[in-house]
Amino acid sequence: MDFTNVLRVVRRWPWLILSVVAVTLLVLFVRLRTTEHVFNAKMELQLTTPLQEDVTLYDHYRSSSLQDDMTVARNNLTEVLQSKEVHDRTSKALNLSDDEAVYLVDVEPVRDSNFIYVTISARTPALAQAIANAHASAAIAYYGEIRAKPATATSDFIAAQLTAAQEELRVAEQSFTNFKVKHDISTLDNELARYRDLIQQLQEERNRRMLEGPTSLDIQTTQQRIEQLQLSRETALAQGNTELAKGFDDAIARNQAQLADLLKNTSPTDHIDKVIAVRQRELETLLGYESDYNDLDMKVQQSQAKYQLLLTKSTEALLQENDIKTSNYIQIVAPAVAPNSPVPTNTKGLLVLAFFGSLGVGVILAFVLDYLVNQSASTSIVIPQPAIRTLNGYSSQQSHRPNGSSKLNGVVKPRRRSNR
Repeated sequence: MDFTNVLRVVRRWPWLILSVVAVTLLVLFVRLRTTEHVFNAKMELQLTTPLQEDVTLYDHYRSSSLQDDMTVARNNLTEVLQSKEVHDRTSKALNLSDDEAVYLVDVEPVRDSNFIYVTISARTPALAQAIANAHASAAIAYYGEIRAKPATATSDFIAAQLTAAQEELRVAEQSFTNFKVKHDISTLDNELARYRDLIQQLQEERNRRMLEGPTSLDIQTTQQRIEQLQLSRETALAQGNTELAKGFDDAIARNQAQLADLLKNTSPTDHIDKVIAVRQRELETLLGYESDYNDLDMKVQQSQAKYQLLLTKSTEALLQENDIKTSNYIQIVAPAVAPNSPVPTNTKGLLVLAFFGSLGVGVILAFVLDYLVNQSASTSIVIPQPAIRTLNGYSSQQSHRPNGSSKLNGVVKPRRRSNR
């Protein structure tokens, strides 16, 4: 396609091209004149390092860096600021009408910093300011709710586990208490130590008695009787009553013989050996309880440790959940203010762009229309047979054929027009 053909098409279809250009410019001009002004309210947010939203029961290795956390937090906050949920919350908070609820949100994070610029485009300056501040507050609150969901789920899980651990601890303590009451034990270690000390004291007493010799109540009574008889004999001798003194001698001799028999047949450790044997059997019984006692004690200690761990983690999860929901790591550094002027529109640039664009479209349409006309002109016209016979008869009666046509096999073809 050369420039000559382009000029030919333009000269042939100027009305089409001018119509497309005129309609486009007119529509754009009317649109620009009737479009309402748009006001931008800009605000600045600061995002610091966020708290970890996960509450773990056990210590674990941290795989991500603070920079990674900041990047993820910034991207998530950008998505939240542009979400429909925040838009709906803002509209509900400000009680916006359907027309007022139509506004645009533009989020622009600043590279290599923790600042984010949020721009709200609305119909009026006051509306843009109100929507910007309310939208930011709703986004911060919603972002906190989203980030707190893992902590909330963990808190609910820990609360359920804490209830089960509390019941487990109660059952373990009750079983342990019943065991100690049944066997009359307060603390097994103390009881064992007390019995060992008692047996040691009894052993020391037994050794002392073995050194002192046999002793019993009968022996003590006999010895005291002999001592009294000897005193009475001395008194009788002092008074010169030899017959009475001789009687005391006989009584002393009999009691001494009885004392000898008692000393011979009496063990000095017989009674204490029985006591030691009883205490040793009681000690052996306590030692037999040691295995069950330790098992029950271990269950109580494990249940207490589990309960204390879950109680600590429950408090931590609750505090972390509340802290994350407040979103203290997101601050409004510069609140939005009402703009003084609307957003300028490049009317001249749009009109120039529309002019050249519509001119190109008009030329394309002219080429298409010119092509369709040429194709229609070059298409053969097929005439039915009765019409052919009539045409042949008519031709024989005429002295010449019609200009611009020729007959071949019953087909009348139009003669092409010369371009000259």
